[in-house]
Amino acid sequence: MGDDDVVTARAATACIDLALHLPRCELGADLAIRGENLIDFERRNTVWQR
Repeated sequence: MGDDDVVTARAATACIDLALHLPRCELGADLAIRGENLIDFERRNTVWQR
């Protein structure tokens, strides 16, 4: 993701998905998976990108 990118989410679980997607993009999948395990949540939705 670049500095000018904008990301949004609409519903409660979509916000959680997005909150886990951002570290995956910036810091790698391992950290995002650790976050999923920490909050006992498994990302199930697709984060759409253009």
